[in-house]
Amino acid sequence: MDPITFTSYKINEKSDIYSLGIIFWELTSRSSPFNFETRHDNVVMLEILKGERVKPIPGTNVKYIELYQKCWEHEPDKRPDIVQVNSALSSIDSSAIFNLEKCEDSKKIDIVHSCQIDHNELCQ
Repeated sequence: MDPITFTSYKINEKSDIYSLGIIFWELTSRSSPFNFETRHDNVVMLEILKGERVKPIPGTNVKYIELYQKCWEHEPDKRPDIVQVNSALSSIDSSAIFNLEKCEDSKKIDIVHSCQIDHNELCQ
């Protein structure tokens, strides 16, 4: 959850971008951040407010890491908008999100390839 909502309770587009950054991290980690299921909400909230963020997963594409780290900037105005996120994602080769040669974990990772979405169709 966007750390700004802990103090102002206002959720906006920049809050959505923060959440999207967390989801991007979850896709590479295959787990929830901060071991959330086993810890108290207040402890996690304080860590996030202090600027703590989850560590990138070894072997993840550097551009992908940079994107999700920009998305979870503490200051909302420093986060990209959705057009910038889409542009950054488009510039990343989906087959290179994971650098499998550098992965310490030998688990097989299924890579999801991007697809085109007709936004006009979604809005009808």
